[in-house]
Amino acid sequence: MRIGIFVLLFLGHFVAKAQYAPIGLFEGLMGNSGVATQSSSASSYYNPSLLLWREDNSYSFGGTSISSSESQVDNTSTSSAFQISPAYLSTVKVGTSLVHELFMATELQNVVNSEIKSGNLNYLGRLSGTRLATGYSMAFRSFPFAMQVLGRYSEYKNYANAEEPVENSTNPQAIYIANIESEYKNLNVGLGFSTHFNINHYSFGANLNTRGWSLFNNSTSSGKLHVYGYPNPTDFQTSENASLSIAASDIQNKLSIGHGFKVGNHEFLTDTIMYEHSNSLDTYFMFQTFGYRYIMKDDDQFLCGLTHQFGQEIEYLGHSMMVSVGYSWTTRKLRSALGGFFAKDDTRGTYSNYGLTFSSQFEY
Repeated sequence: MRIGIFVLLFLGHFVAKAQYAPIGLFEGLMGNSGVATQSSSASSYYNPSLLLWREDNSYSFGGTSISSSESQVDNTSTSSAFQISPAYLSTVKVGTSLVHELFMATELQNVVNSEIKSGNLNYLGRLSGTRLATGYSMAFRSFPFAMQVLGRYSEYKNYANAEEPVENSTNPQAIYIANIESEYKNLNVGLGFSTHFNINHYSFGANLNTRGWSLFNNSTSSGKLHVYGYPNPTDFQTSENASLSIAASDIQNKLSIGHGFKVGNHEFLTDTIMYEHSNSLDTYFMFQTFGYRYIMKDDDQFLCGLTHQFGQEIEYLGHSMMVSVGYSWTTRKLRSALGGFFAKDDTRGTYSNYGLTFSSQFEY
């Protein structure tokens, strides 16, 4: 039986979804552009040195209120139900010489159901994935530099059942039935260094996250293969296989460089993001973001943006991308934002993700 097909987990699509998940009250609605903007709502995630522009203590909450995803690879399809997942939680403390932030960003939180129908093989599985970034950031108010201690946690779980007739059996009722459970967990800690400066209408930002030191890494699996009616019509056999672990990867080095241009009520942003994975060190994935913000009267804001992947596997514009649009307003000390996004990645089949996002930030 083709046991190997049981652990087809679409982790490549999960990586794309993590990059395309909107994070931050402003940034997520500008295609995740946020390395060089002064109006940052998720500084520790995009560029901790931007904390020096914060004037008041604050609490931030951002989340994807409604989202769903679908994918198709050959004869395999996956889908997820609508769900709610927090994207960015933080607390900022502004001091006389330092600005501190404790934060947690949910890069990925999803459960997908997968189905394979290939010949006589019928496969049903459920894969859940979670990726978190959390830590502490410290920015100097006297000069544009910040340091960060960053914790990154990944967890994937897969449950699958499959059926396939026994080939070359004289008994037409002979069948294989398999049950697979796999789990992967990883926790690592890295450092971050960032800077930011303005020259008239132009701003520049850079943020470097180092490779992590692994504190915890565990990959387990268990599987049972049942054979009914083979080699004799009344035979029943069960065997165990624990070698089908999840081949997941984690983000290591990450470099983000951003440019911003502000003219009157208009702000234009573009970020270049490069990162490597633990299973392909020294090989970098590259994304480019483009964001736009229009500031209206009473500080209401219209925001939109685009994120696009670049590389050898990208064949045309729109092959792997995310677009977002939204509106932000203030009520006393509470700033809120509401918007929507759509993402697609056709590099490993067909993948799409869409949803509505909401965010709030309270200053005191």
